[in-house]
Order: sequence, then structure tokens, then C-alpha cells
Amino acid sequence: MFHSLQYVPSPHDADQEPGHRWLRCLYLLEHRRSPTPDDDALTHSAYAFVRDWRRCCNDAQREQLARAQPELADAVKFYQTASFMRRAEVEARLLARQSDESIAGLCALSPAAVRLYHEFFFDVRPYLQAEFYIFAKAIGPKVLSGVTCDDHDLLLKMAGYALGAAAVDQLPAYWADPPVWPVSLAQLDGPALETLQSKLRIPAWILVLTMPINAATVARLPAIRQLLAQAGVLGKAAAGNKNSPFPAVQEALACRAFQSELEELALHAARPSRAEASFSVHEPIRFANSCPGDRQAVPA
Repeated sequence: MFHSLQYVPSPHDADQEPGHRWLRCLYLLEHRRSPTPDDDALTHSAYAFVRDWRRCCNDAQREQLARAQPELADAVKFYQTASFMRRAEVEARLLARQSDESIAGLCALSPAAVRLYHEFFFDVRPYLQAEFYIFAKAIGPKVLSGVTCDDHDLLLKMAGYALGAAAVDQLPAYWADPPVWPVSLAQLDGPALETLQSKLRIPAWILVLTMPINAATVARLPAIRQLLAQAGVLGKAAAGNKNSPFPAVQEALACRAFQSELEELALHAARPSRAEASFSVHEPIRFANSCPGDRQAVPA
């Protein structure tokens, strides 16, 4: 059954897909319908491009169409052929509020192609203040059910949204060359210790986001806090480091502790002494202090 308003953008639809314009084009073509006055100009242009592309009989005709609309052709080609992590990087940088020009220079695209990729496949800029929408729809629902250390694409987008462009720069470098713990810290001079400390903030941030929310995590929290403090990731030394894009480690850890301890309390409600102890150690809880502005629950 054809629904005339399927995938038509609505600024108040909390279930709207970031790629709604592209999905709208495919939906119309599948049902052999044309865009309506409810569709915006971008949807009309994308629809015409996809329709004409499907009508091409050979590579020569497709090349001619691509030359006529090079930016749109580049955006579509990137979406269809780029590796999973290349797409995740572009999307992470969009979530980090980087400009089209900045993203283009870092991701080997033209600024126009970045803009069109955003409009057709990852329309998030109007909704960046709607935190729950971004996490559930733009980053992915798995962030609400449990991210693992292997979910590099999700972690990259989470870093972009919560910590900014510097974190998007550092995460791939960390994955390519993770820090190796030395045999003895005494072998390292001051600059080497600072470099190691900076590198350790990245796995610390990943750790506190991927720890399971359960009673076992509660039992591990004191040891985790002690290790991170010894490494300079938590505490006064970490707070004084202005160059790190990961000042949110403490806050994310506090949030994880709060969630885990609530889970334990729910399982052991008959132990009031544990409840009193659990709620005595928390700092104010925010996901990341480097994401500016108030956030809303749904796009507005």
C-alpha cells in the first residue's frame, strides 16, 4: 500500500530517519510515483537523478549524467562504495559540528559533496540539540543497549558528538597504534610519560562507555578508578590538561557508576546499607561537558 507522506520530512517526527530524503526517493520509485508538493527541492533533484540513473543503458550514459551533476554523483557514489569506517568518519565529523569545507579537506570529498551527503543520507545538523534523537537514530540504537570495544563506527560517532573533532582525529590513530604499557614507568622521561598519559585517556573513555551495567561493574569500580588515577587519567593532573579532548572520562565514569549501582540496588533492594554507600560517591552527572548547548528529547 502506498502512503503519500512516507519519509516526507517532519521537524517534529522523533522517528525520522537521518536518510529520509534518500529513502523517500527510493520509496517513490518503488511505487512508480513522483514527488509531490510536500517534498522539498532537494528531494525533487535526488529523485530525478536516481530515476535518470536507472534509465541509463551503459557506462557512457552514466558518466554523462555524473558530469552533469558531479556533486550529487560524488555524494551518491561515496554513500554506495565508501568503506564502513570512511562513512562513519564523515558522519562523526558532521556530529562534531565541523564545516563542509573542513570535512571535505579531511575526507577527500568536495564541500558540495559533503553538503549533499548530509542532506540525503545523514540529515542531523538541525537536530544536534536533541540528544536522545541523535543517539537513537543518527548514531544507532545499540548505544542504548550496549556498545562494545569492537563497535568502532559507533564509538567514532559518539566521540564526534560528545567530544568534538579532536576526538575524531585521535580515535583512528589510537586504533591503528594502541599504546603498549611499558615494563617500567621509570624508563620513561617526562615527555614520554605525558604522551602515554594522553594515549591512555582514549582507552579509558572507551572502557567507561563499554562496561556492562550490572553489579559486577560496581565491584570493579574502585580498582578502575585507582588505575585511572595512577595513570593520570583521573584527578587533578587530568583536569589540568587543556590539550586532551577527553576531559569527559570522569563524568562518563560517574554516569556508568550511577547506572550500574542503580542496577545493583534494583536487584538487592533489601540491602539499604548498600544504597546509602552507593549514593555517597557521585559527582554531578553529565555525558560530556564539551558538547555545548541545552539538549532536547526530540527534534524541534
